[in-house]
Amino acid sequence: DPDLWDANATIFTIHNNEIFFYVSDTNLTGDVFTTVAGNSSNNGQTPATPKDSIQDILDAYNLEPGDKIFVDTGRYSLSNAITAISSDDAGSVGNPVVIQGSTNAVAGGAVLERGNSTGPVLLVNGANYLKIRDLTVKAGQDGIQVGSATGIELQRIVAVDNTRHGFYSSSSSYLSLQQCVSARNQYGAYAAGNSMSFENCVLWQNSAAGTYVASGTLSASNSILRQASGPAYAGSLGNILGDYSLFDFAAGATVAGGSYSSLA
Repeated sequence: DPDLWDANATIFTIHNNEIFFYVSDTNLTGDVFTTVAGNSSNNGQTPATPKDSIQDILDAYNLEPGDKIFVDTGRYSLSNAITAISSDDAGSVGNPVVIQGSTNAVAGGAVLERGNSTGPVLLVNGANYLKIRDLTVKAGQDGIQVGSATGIELQRIVAVDNTRHGFYSSSSSYLSLQQCVSARNQYGAYAAGNSMSFENCVLWQNSAAGTYVASGTLSASNSILRQASGPAYAGSLGNILGDYSLFDFAAGATVAGGSYSSLA
């Protein structure tokens, strides 16, 4: 019947190719990806229609291999953790989902600030093959928390001033950190039941320990570990590997030792 018709009530996408999504804060200072301020009512699919948060993109769309979220310069205040969950937002081997932060470090980059210590800034829970680049994650319980995932790569992430861990990973088969910084947290990095590797990273003055391994393995190469107190390495020391790293210790700091103190 040509007189009958209907329209979809919500946004939907058809994935023939990778899709780019855009996020911007409320102003254009230092922006590199978008041309207008972000708004939750935008579709987030062009530089001229950015959403105002990563979570809005994740809530509106299921990301697929090759999709990218571009997060422009600015400070994003969060009341809850940004969550990428399950296979709904997963990439594939050789074709990850990418969250790309601003490359304008001079203007401050893209900063995700939780503002409370009740949970992580960014939670990756089962979202396999995800690459996250050029973000600062701060003022949460954990900067980035990864669970039950594989193929997670973090590049040029700064995790700073979190009350517990800069980077926390559990029950995940592979977590790679490259050119990342973890500073002024309680623990720079925590590994439980998974493999975690640092390359060309800086772990700087984390109050309890630079790294802690409950189980699994951790390797650090070509990295800098600075401790004002406490050990650079703690936990299951036999599972910690490293080469070509620089240690810088104040009086009372050590290469290895110590114990983990839970804040839970």
